[in-house]
Amino acid sequence: MRRYLTYGHRFCAVEHAHNNSYQVLELTKKRRELVISKQENYASQKAVFESLKNRKHLFLILNNEQILFKSIPLTAVSEDRLVKTAFPTIVLQDFYVEVLKNDTTSFIAICRKDVIDTLIQEYAAKGIFVIDFSLGNLAIKNVQSYLQESQIYTSNACIILENNKIETIEIKTPLQEIYHINGLDVPNKYVLSFAGILSYYSNELHTN
Repeated sequence: MRRYLTYGHRFCAVEHAHNNSYQVLELTKKRRELVISKQENYASQKAVFESLKNRKHLFLILNNEQILFKSIPLTAVSEDRLVKTAFPTIVLQDFYVEVLKNDTTSFIAICRKDVIDTLIQEYAAKGIFVIDFSLGNLAIKNVQSYLQESQIYTSNACIILENNKIETIEIKTPLQEIYHINGLDVPNKYVLSFAGILSYYSNELHTN
């Protein structure tokens, strides 16, 4: 009931992807199930704003050239130490950071705070509240338990899973695939948006 009072029946996510590509996904709750009510690709942020005129909230995925990403064979240290190991010259307070770990590897995505803050302000100017955001491909953690595949493509990467754990994230030109996730057929370029929606539908937000 609280989720309905907070967000209503519609849940939306937008991925700002490479090459000025924007993936907009909307799920609507009907009879206790989520169904895909919007699934569109746009070539400009202006077109995205036009398509979201009546939306009040969304989850933002930033996965374009503004993201720096590395994986390192180190896990048992603080997040700050991981980031400084991966990116020795950065000034930590200038960046938003997201980290995903398995038993042996840490996956680290960073983005300048002014880039994210500007995007959030631009959405706010259109009356749209950014509930939360995720960097690069790391939102995939929100759907990994639903995946049957050992290899999954996003909009710009190939992700290898083993025993529901992410083993590698390789940035590469993706294949076009459709994945059956939690009862829905989701094309690979909308997988991260779907993962973002699940995080705020299930109230598992992770503000960076």
